[in-house]
Amino acid sequence: MLGHRVRYVHVPAPAFYGALRATGVPAWQARGLVHQFVDVVRRGQDDGRLCSSDVPDLLGRPAVTVADFARAHRAELRAGRRRALAGDRRRIEACPRRDDTAQP
Repeated sequence: MLGHRVRYVHVPAPAFYGALRATGVPAWQARGLVHQFVDVVRRGQDDGRLCSSDVPDLLGRPAVTVADFARAHRAELRAGRRRALAGDRRRIEACPRRDDTAQP
């Protein structure tokens, strides 16, 4: 569909935390995100079969599948991948580090 394979890669909680911190996410927020995703996995809600009416209720139209979305936006998704593969990491590196002591 997009011209390349997309595969799921399990990322252990400590590695996820480290990746978040390496991109400048404050420690308190990284801990919260890790906790949230660990909780989702423990409840077995990470397989994509959890359904609710939230999306249609919010959008006022039916939700679309990921496959349908990818088909509809193939050109944009492929262009984004090309930019990422070309080394468009300057935006991330140029971001100032956030203050870890700041609370929400």
